[in-house]
Amino acid sequence: MMPQKFKGSLKPNFIASLKLRQRLAFRLALAMIGSMLIGVVIIATSQYLGQRFYFQSLAPEVQARITLLRSRSTGEENFHSFVSMMKRSTLRGITITSLLVLFIAIYFAKKLAEPIERVTKASLKVAQGDLATRIKPVQGASLEVLSLTENFNKMADALERYEAERKDMIASIAHDLRTPLTAIQIRLEALKEELIPFNQSEVDILLAQSQLLGRLVNDLRTLSLADAGKLSLNLQKLNFAELLDEVLKNYQLKAEHQGVHIKRNMPDKTLFIKADAQRMAQVLGNLLNNAFEAMPQGGELKIAVQQIDRELELSIADSGAGIEVDLLPQMFQRFIRGKDKGGSSGLGLAIVKTLIDLHHGSVKASNGPQGAVFSFKLPLFGELHS
Repeated sequence: MMPQKFKGSLKPNFIASLKLRQRLAFRLALAMIGSMLIGVVIIATSQYLGQRFYFQSLAPEVQARITLLRSRSTGEENFHSFVSMMKRSTLRGITITSLLVLFIAIYFAKKLAEPIERVTKASLKVAQGDLATRIKPVQGASLEVLSLTENFNKMADALERYEAERKDMIASIAHDLRTPLTAIQIRLEALKEELIPFNQSEVDILLAQSQLLGRLVNDLRTLSLADAGKLSLNLQKLNFAELLDEVLKNYQLKAEHQGVHIKRNMPDKTLFIKADAQRMAQVLGNLLNNAFEAMPQGGELKIAVQQIDRELELSIADSGAGIEVDLLPQMFQRFIRGKDKGGSSGLGLAIVKTLIDLHHGSVKASNGPQGAVFSFKLPLFGELHS
């Protein structure tokens, strides 16, 4: 239910929207009549000044004859009758024109106000939480009205989609936070009741769950800072091959334990990028974690680096089962079930895309001959031949 204060704030806007057509008609009529009166004044002034200038441009004898004719009684009466007739004609013209302008103003006000009223009423429904509200296009409407209707519907679509994603994300966060917390709580209660022995194995299990919880919190913080535009980058010139070697050192034991063979294909020349070393290491780590989790025992991991035009491209291909076709377009969205497995927070690939975007690069997911292939491109800072 909507708070009473919020409802009250919408009521005056709704009442005002009902009078929109009348207000618009009055303003249009006032503007058109005002423009017409200004035109009449300008025309009358122009005629008067034109007559004066024309009279003064005549020869003196002609001016004298005209003045003599106007001084006679018959000429004076005819002149005043002519002036009165002109005034009455002008007044009748102004009256008829004003009524016509008022009719035209009401007609155009109806045409202009109707779509605005529909958008106003629809926007009020959206403000009240009815995100499914849409405006039906009116046949024969102007291009401006159709554009307004289309843009409103696009906005409503985006709001409805964002709201659904927000609810899904909250549910996913609650689920992922609850899983390690529940595991920690159950094992601690069992240790307290002495149902299981307190040994190094139990400590390792509790530590692993707490580390998973910490990774999730850190991942959420990274994404929230990026969304708020507050994720700062310490950009510097980096030798990409050296950065990759440093990251791969941390996966040597993991590769030996899983029997994974890492095959690298590097260019003959040194490629440099302008990037944040810590964040790029995080990108590489997330991609490698994802690859190791997807591969079976004794798999093969292919890492290739190459230069394409003025960009560096890295691809990581695993020998796993690949990516489901329906998941490919969603691989870098947050909390998409099925893309991150094992001890992942479900945000690893979303962080990869966010960080690559911040470095003005692009990222892609596809299926290769054997498994999944993740690749990204970054602009080169420079290059030096070995």
